[in-house]
Amino acid sequence: MQSRPFDADEIVSFYADTAWEYRTFWSHRNIHYGFYDDEHATHRETMANSNRVYADKLEVDETDTVLDVGTGRGGFPVHVAAERGAEVRGIEIGS
Repeated sequence: MQSRPFDADEIVSFYADTAWEYRTFWSHRNIHYGFYDDEHATHRETMANSNRVYADKLEVDETDTVLDVGTGRGGFPVHVAAERGAEVRGIEIGS
């Protein structure tokens, strides 16, 4: 995975393309969903599966540094550090 800056049009495009996910899965407090399939049926399994799917899509490996903005409890960065060996950073606005 190579890093590069994103321009404003790319950021707007990302949110336009993923708006359905945010409308479907976000509540007023947080996002907690997973990817169900034949091998992942419990909520805990599906949450781990979603981390795997995202890490696969991003092609994260031990040469990467991952920044998770709005990390919440840090599920994704913890996953990529433990399973992929990536260096991780997380930013969260505390309450």
